[in-house]
Amino acid sequence: MTNPYEILNELKWRVTGLLIFISCLFFYFYFSGLYYSKKYPSHSSDKNHHAIIMAHKSGIFSIIDDTIYADGIDLLIKFFLKNNKYYKVYRCNNSSDFKKVLKNKKAIKLWIFGHGTRHSIKFSKDDILHYCDVQKYPRKNYIAQFHCNHNGGKSLADYLSPTNNFVDDAKRYLVQNRLDVPKELRKMFLK
Repeated sequence: MTNPYEILNELKWRVTGLLIFISCLFFYFYFSGLYYSKKYPSHSSDKNHHAIIMAHKSGIFSIIDDTIYADGIDLLIKFFLKNNKYYKVYRCNNSSDFKKVLKNKKAIKLWIFGHGTRHSIKFSKDDILHYCDVQKYPRKNYIAQFHCNHNGGKSLADYLSPTNNFVDDAKRYLVQNRLDVPKELRKMFLK
């Protein structure tokens, strides 16, 4: 018969190993996204292009918001570079920055990463943009909301790209985003 303390000790080491593995994976994704977004911030963005929007606040206390670098931004940039697709990474620190991207008629396909709900994107406690406030902005060819989409309401895609979009009705997590970004790219380019 095995000693219960030995089983508990073995379980503790396995859980610790798993947590270390998950942490290493996260940091790999994070630094990959950070690296690609800094080294390759755009490709022919003066033409019609994909807008990779990072909606987050900046500054010393923004580390939690910066986790969006791990959500699949690197996957988009690698794909766009490999396939000679035009794009630009937009770092939107507030709703005003975000609105500028929406007004840009050359930004025709939006890939939005950040924190929000189905009907809004959050930059800080006091800066939340409700998508109904921008419903008269230029229409887009495609919108993907890779932020949480829970709590109902109309999405940005419902207003600006109702027939070609990616929006779900739930909270979103890093792993989901990293799996769904390549699926959306395949859907878009391998039709």
